Amino acid sequence: MLTYLKSKNNHMNKTIAQQLNIKDFPFEIKYKNGNQIYYEDSNGYWRKFEYNQNGKQIYFEDSSGYWENVLNAQLVIGVKLSMTRMVIESILKNQLVISKITEQKSLS
Repeated sequence: MLTYLKSKNNHMNKTIAQQLNIKDFPFEIKYKNGNQIYYEDSNGYWRKFEYNQNGKQIYFEDSSGYWENVLNAQLVIGVKLSMTRMVIESILKNQLVISKITEQKSLS
């Protein structure tokens, strides 16, 4: 677990490299499998990654304040695609029903 020193306004006071007094950059922390979990350059820019048990990235955050819950983003995209398919199928089904009703009325 990475630890950051934070001030009262919840801003990071020191980066990991600063806490560890690291002078050689870039500074990286990786899992045994090679997945990078932390990166920092000499300017103080840092980024961190989190992975699930299968090694798939699930979270990203950097020193600019940008963060992304990758897993949720993928789920949202999947849900949107599923809903889009359902809507299209529903429209196609209703058009077929509408066309059958129209055909039956015109035959009467």
